[in-house]
Amino acid sequence: MRPGAAVPVLLAALAAACASGPSENEIATRDQFLQRAVQYYGVARYPQAEQQALMGLAIDDEDAQLHLIAGRAMLMQGTLDKVVQAEPHLQYAYDHLEERSHQAAYSLAEFHYRYASLLLQHLAREEELLDDTPDADADYLAQRRADIAERRERAMEHLRRADALVDEALTEAGDALYYLQLKGQVASLLGHDDEARAALTQAIGILEESRRFKNRTLATQTNLTVEQEEQLRRSLRSDIRREIALRGVLAALYKKAGDLEAEETEYTRMLQLDPDQPAVLYSRGMVRWERGRRAEAADDLRMFLRRTDLPPEDERVRRALDLIAEYERLIGAEGGPAAG
Repeated sequence: MRPGAAVPVLLAALAAACASGPSENEIATRDQFLQRAVQYYGVARYPQAEQQALMGLAIDDEDAQLHLIAGRAMLMQGTLDKVVQAEPHLQYAYDHLEERSHQAAYSLAEFHYRYASLLLQHLAREEELLDDTPDADADYLAQRRADIAERRERAMEHLRRADALVDEALTEAGDALYYLQLKGQVASLLGHDDEARAALTQAIGILEESRRFKNRTLATQTNLTVEQEEQLRRSLRSDIRREIALRGVLAALYKKAGDLEAEETEYTRMLQLDPDQPAVLYSRGMVRWERGRRAEAADDLRMFLRRTDLPPEDERVRRALDLIAEYERLIGAEGGPAAG
């Protein structure tokens, strides 16, 4: 055989070996990485979950479940670079995952939502900077604003894609809490307010039922271990935090619609869940003032001032002080407690 003749034979053998996929040992190791990635993800150790999933993908880069967990771990780290890195993994999972494909649709929808949200936040800061430089060259300002408008449209396209994907997940999996939450958040940013309110209200109903069940279990089940009780309490606290966040979005939607009564109701329910929320006290105080209920508004604003960590020069602190002073002048002028 000529010296070079063995090369094609060797290459053919290597290609055949590669085409045969991972060996049994490699599959076992891959599955161990997947198991550890899932465990790390479950306890919110997302960098470690990402690392384990990527090590598994180094063995088998066609494993859709590993792509899904790697992408989700990147998403949950929250930074722009990690969100961007998550996309190809989540897209692969969406294209190839056969079982529980609604999870891949939801996860890819979450990527589009998170990316759009981060982009919109960045664009809002850019606009603030432009507003602070009104004396800059007119052509320069016009170009910057046109660029911002173009990137905002790109963000909206990501949101439209997220909306379609989360609808797909809801159709397949039914009314799952996380899917409804994402649907509400995406729809609110798209300006689909009726859809957003419907999804958020449904998600809040699920959380309310979950809270009732967990409180009932804690009150009646005497055979829980200390560890089981603490786990249940952690889950209950998580439900409360999530419900407060969703009610905040719902309150913003009611504010946008001019429904002050419904907006105030959401703030009140948030404070019933957790009274130590200075920002919510401020918001309810402002709504009550606008509705003419000055005494209750002043009470909320005083409580806000006692609990807030904001500096004295903050606009909200100054506004609260001004309204309290105005209320006290009304009391003095009327010779007693002001009406409302």
